[in-house]
Amino acid sequence: MLGTITVGTNPYAFGTFIQPLPAFAGTFGTSTCQGTSVSALSNKYSSLKSAAAAFGFAKVQGMQDAIRVFCKGN
Repeated sequence: MLGTITVGTNPYAFGTFIQPLPAFAGTFGTSTCQGTSVSALSNKYSSLKSAAAAFGFAKVQGMQDAIRVFCKGN
């Protein structure tokens, strides 16, 4: 099910990540998707390294590559 959630002005993250993993907080196809996802993960997990581990990536670069693919909608 897809829908729109009103979040007000200047939200920094969606807060609940889409399942199944990996999917991220940004809206793919938007110019801010990658930054939004990285920022949300960093805030939620206190660091990108902790976020990568939580998502099962051995390195931050692997997670960043997955975010890049997600954000382009591939």
